[in-house]
Amino acid sequence: MELNSSINLSRGGLLLYALLVGGDYHTGVAGCGQKAATGLERCGFGDELLNAVENQILHTFLSDFSDRIRFELRNNPRGILKTKYTSLARTFPDCFPEQYILGLYITPTTSWSDRHTKPQHLEWTY
Repeated sequence: MELNSSINLSRGGLLLYALLVGGDYHTGVAGCGQKAATGLERCGFGDELLNAVENQILHTFLSDFSDRIRFELRNNPRGILKTKYTSLARTFPDCFPEQYILGLYITPTTSWSDRHTKPQHLEWTY
């Protein structure tokens, strides 16, 4: 699923990007900028992560997820990254992503969360 054809970012890609660079729920991975995050997203790591969540195999999937990202950052075997990110690979967290933070992005709390239903009519006020 693409969010915007000009951006060409899948739902999984957007999820990974927010986890790496930071967003509403945390500050991201220290030292990971937009270019590294976009490169890792293009490698398919975000879609893999979302697939693991949707298929309820997250625990097994996460056992080597950080290692695979570190390997990509260090070696760029697919040639998708613009450069190798050896410094980021050295400091990349062992437990990525934090499952609590991942859960916040997957099932965010909204003003509708308490009622579990969308309002009948939406009105935007300025």
